[in-house]
Amino acid sequence: MKRKRIMLKILFIAIDALLVFLSITGSYYIYVSFDIGRGQRFDFNEYVFWALVITAFCIIVLEFMGLYDASGSFLYVKEIKIIIKGLVLCFVLVNLVLVMRAVTLPVISRFVMLLAVSMAVASLTLVRFLFLFVSGKLISNCINVVVVGYNENSQRFINTVLRHKVYGYRLLGVIDEQGRENIRGSDGIRGDIEIKYLGKVRNIEQYAGMADSFFVFPPTDIKDREFIAQTAEKHNIQCYWLPENSINLFYNVDFLYIGNKPYLRKKDTKTTFYYEFAKRLMDIILSILFLIILSPFILVIAIIIKAGSGGKVLFKQKRVGKNGKKFFIYKFRTMQEKAPRYAMSPLDREDPRITGVGRFLRKFSLDELPQLINVIKGEMSLVGPRPEMHHIVKRYTSFERLRLKVKPGLTGIWQISSERQKPIHYSIEYDIFYIYNRSLTLDSAILLETFLFLMNPRGI
Repeated sequence: MKRKRIMLKILFIAIDALLVFLSITGSYYIYVSFDIGRGQRFDFNEYVFWALVITAFCIIVLEFMGLYDASGSFLYVKEIKIIIKGLVLCFVLVNLVLVMRAVTLPVISRFVMLLAVSMAVASLTLVRFLFLFVSGKLISNCINVVVVGYNENSQRFINTVLRHKVYGYRLLGVIDEQGRENIRGSDGIRGDIEIKYLGKVRNIEQYAGMADSFFVFPPTDIKDREFIAQTAEKHNIQCYWLPENSINLFYNVDFLYIGNKPYLRKKDTKTTFYYEFAKRLMDIILSILFLIILSPFILVIAIIIKAGSGGKVLFKQKRVGKNGKKFFIYKFRTMQEKAPRYAMSPLDREDPRITGVGRFLRKFSLDELPQLINVIKGEMSLVGPRPEMHHIVKRYTSFERLRLKVKPGLTGIWQISSERQKPIHYSIEYDIFYIYNRSLTLDSAILLETFLFLMNPRGI
């Protein structure tokens, strides 16, 4: 398995090096071919040589910053941040070298450098998203994992690992003190998959020679935890622990050391003014752009709905947004005109309330398009938790009310997850993760993943 991880790392380095090199040389080719600016033209062979040098420097920096770790992060958000920071840093340093004339380099136009950075960031990012769809054979089974403790949290971990090959995990089985039979997981495609029961905690050493990582879930006896930790250290195995009460506390914490004791501090959910401004600007520009591009398609949908079942084209329903403010959400009507407005949403594609046209719209999430109006009005954002109905919000716990800290979104992490068929009030963990980790990088990653998700729809 370690050999497979090394080969995968080499593959990524080779692809990234090629893309960076093509970005550097391609940007100069565009600059010369279209006669942009009045910068110096020089021998292309000399430029290629320095492009190779700069490419090597970029790859070294990206490796040093941890881009080529064994397993991918969620939606490659961590990797995208490293790509942006690393490549910008590299080209800033190259520009400083040019200004200081520390090395005899060709005088490169700032336009060429800016275009090269943009092309490199875009291409390296796109490759990682494409990799999400072809990673099954390349990255799966790279890291052998033993799950310790069987409960709701470990079941969700098993399903997530089976569905998202990008993590590179291969499940060897489950260790649990309670004799378990018929442990199953789901990858969302093949249905139930049998997971091997490996016995009790004292059996874990039998699998230490095969395992790369242990994932330990509470509740676990203190003596068992000590034994697991000792076994992991003895055999040089990575050991990960899910803390008790993790949902309520451990979503976003940092440490304060006083003496030799660590103290946990839960971070708040606030973001910077610059993020909020940039997010609002992105919402307005993209929403208007989408409405203009899709306007003929929206008109056709409206005509088909009207002709197919009569009645109103749009469906509106009161929802709760940021800080508890109520607003009307807009959708294309997909159910019968007389269907109860605030009844539970359909959980089955064959629900008799759904119209024939409605089934098609729901499958591709096209019924959500009118919410671009909500986004432009400032009631929603392109990315965020889904807005809930008032009678559900009234039953929120203090923890669940964290959802109301941000604007609800047209799409989000839950909407592109394999659990999106469940009622939206079950999406709390996805929403809280987003609230504590939101950034322009995460927003952009979710929007791109949403587009790719719509190419392979599994809607209701």
